[in-house]
Amino acid sequence: MAAHHGEVALPVGSPLQQAMMAALLLRDGRAASAGELITALWGATPPNSASAMLRTYAWRWRKELERDRSAPAILTSLGDGYRMVLPAENVDAVRVESLAASALAATRKGEDHARARRLLDEALDLWFGEPLAGVPGPFAEQQRARLEDLRISLLVEKCGLELELGDQSRAVPALRELTAEHPLRERPYVLLMRGLYQSGRQADALAVFERVRRLLAAELGIDPGPELRAMHQRILRNDPALVGTAAPEPEPTTGGRSSARSTPVPAQLPADIPDFTGREQELAALQAVLGRVVQDTADHTVLPIAAVCGMGGVGKTAVALRVAHRLRAGFPDGQLYADLRGDQPKPAQPSVLLASFLTALGIAPNAVPETLEDRSRLFRSLLDGRRVLILLDNARDTAQVRPLLPGSAHCAVLITSRARLFGLATAAQIDLDVFSVGEATEMLAQAAGGGRVCADPAATGELLRYCGRLPLAIRIVASRLASRPSWTVARLADRLAAEQHRMAELSLGDLAVASAFDWGYRQLTPDQATAFRVVAAVSRPDIGLPAAAAVLGVDRRRAEDLLESLVDAGMVTQTHAGRYRYHELLRVFASQLPAPGGAVESATALSRQLDFLLATATAAFLQMVPGDPIGPALRTPAVPGLRFDSPRAAARWVAEEFDAAITAVLAATTAATSAQDLRAAADLLIALCPFDADPRHERLAVAAAAVSAAATDRADRHSLGRAEFIRGNLAVQATRLSEAAERCRRAAAARRDGDDRVILRTSLAGADIRPMSAAHRP
Repeated sequence: MAAHHGEVALPVGSPLQQAMMAALLLRDGRAASAGELITALWGATPPNSASAMLRTYAWRWRKELERDRSAPAILTSLGDGYRMVLPAENVDAVRVESLAASALAATRKGEDHARARRLLDEALDLWFGEPLAGVPGPFAEQQRARLEDLRISLLVEKCGLELELGDQSRAVPALRELTAEHPLRERPYVLLMRGLYQSGRQADALAVFERVRRLLAAELGIDPGPELRAMHQRILRNDPALVGTAAPEPEPTTGGRSSARSTPVPAQLPADIPDFTGREQELAALQAVLGRVVQDTADHTVLPIAAVCGMGGVGKTAVALRVAHRLRAGFPDGQLYADLRGDQPKPAQPSVLLASFLTALGIAPNAVPETLEDRSRLFRSLLDGRRVLILLDNARDTAQVRPLLPGSAHCAVLITSRARLFGLATAAQIDLDVFSVGEATEMLAQAAGGGRVCADPAATGELLRYCGRLPLAIRIVASRLASRPSWTVARLADRLAAEQHRMAELSLGDLAVASAFDWGYRQLTPDQATAFRVVAAVSRPDIGLPAAAAVLGVDRRRAEDLLESLVDAGMVTQTHAGRYRYHELLRVFASQLPAPGGAVESATALSRQLDFLLATATAAFLQMVPGDPIGPALRTPAVPGLRFDSPRAAARWVAEEFDAAITAVLAATTAATSAQDLRAAADLLIALCPFDADPRHERLAVAAAAVSAAATDRADRHSLGRAEFIRGNLAVQATRLSEAAERCRRAAAARRDGDDRVILRTSLAGADIRPMSAAHRP
């Protein structure tokens, strides 16, 4: 939504404030009660403060629209509701419908097809993308669908008029695009068949019918409708009425001569992001690469290509648009833009995109070559010697991008993609990470208000942590705070604290973190999807390659292939060689994905991880304290572990895996885990004890206390005895001797009930610490 007073742009406020205005503007001047507006904005479950929020939004709108707010003349009150008093032509959506009605009347009266086409062109020119983009609420959602249907209907009607005027060269490319975008709508196929027939391509027209017949049968199990069948029959019998008799409109003339068409200069970049935050390093790197074109030198012979890669929601498009707008003055021959829809089931076809680029560069639609190769060659020829910036947004892979590349070194190409684009000779490939704390705080403050953010820095830190500093997530929570003036940052942080509700909370209107992740997940192969889910369950804070192989039950080479493919897809990051980390929100997303066949993947993954860690930690223990009787007393897992040739190598492994091991131990203390997992966790802590050092000492103590509590709850005397034995040892090292003696007595008491003689003997010896220490007390 955008609003203007003359040439001055007016602020439109938060998404909910926009939603209120949309509900009034699209009621044709009729008033809306407060109840109707609340339903339009929030549906069946509005917040308690909905009425107060409506009054706030009305006050903000009047502040912008009214000359005298004490006597509103534009946004008027009526009962408990409101009414917008504006001329119909002041609202684009209303004006579109008026133009469409005039076009229909022109067609019916005197067969004035040329005037009707001009009216439809004027109506379609009022679209600037998705209607009500980013505006939340049931009403906006309904209007988005209605206006999109209207746009398609107007395009189809315009193509029909062009065929009546004999101008199939304009109609056929547009109809091809319509059928590609909406493959189950029959009317565009009818007109496409007619356009091809008018162009002398009867065989192509009949091939269209066969294609759509097969498509309808496969997708819906139905035959083509009567209009499609009738057109098929008319083409078969060469119906002369199919050929339009009207001539196309003449070119405008000046002084009796046709005016020469100047070479078009496309300016297709979408608007820059108004609240763009941070990313100065990335912007500088991209500008340095693409800016070489502007500083043209004789040695500059290679097309500069830069790519911005990263997970969904990390802000790749925002960065690319900011760079493109900064550089656009250096590309006087134009800027081309295309959304390649690489995150959708049906990505954009390079052939269709090239047809759009070629017509934008001045090629008549009927002169666009048929094949992809010919279109690509013509595209390169047109751009030879011209300075054009090309932004290819949301690419799926290199194969989709390659035909869209110019050959001229005077051009520049900027690509965004979730996956890394191998095989392209990129001068820069930026792996975009999440925001820094400062950038995340700045973005939140800009959108939600600096006062609330600064008032509670602790809650702000928690909120950003729950968002994983992901720009999309921060934009959503900022918008929620902006639309709820009464909410504190702490209240929203509390709502995000529970992992099982976090994805639902990180959704607002058509913005949703889960949706951004879901498209990436859908592109994974079954093996990749399984690896993504399974490893996510045990990847906190990160996971090493050998552990991942054990968890997946595959050899190390196969595990590396799977994890590297997830890195390439932007679903996992590699912290350094052989270690992998999930973004916190991707890990939460993965935990909520259903496993095929209802398999309990997370429990199996934890058991395998504990077994691998215990087997390897036992080998490290025996390197550090060879001959210690406790080593052989540790459980021998079925999963093999690593082996070490020196204490230094063992200590290096423990240092790298310590955080993951403690996290696995704590996971084993939850109610959902098995007794075997809890025992493995207790033994794992024993194996790690020779390596403890500040601050590991405290973390071992916390984990041992958790195992002890879980063992007590489950009446597991074996795990209880070993956990108390660990706590006693740690107390000795901390010189808390009284506590150490008490822990050892508890360990011995627990172990007398079972066959755990090594731990029992050691615990009984430890129980004598207190008298000895008392005897030597000064």
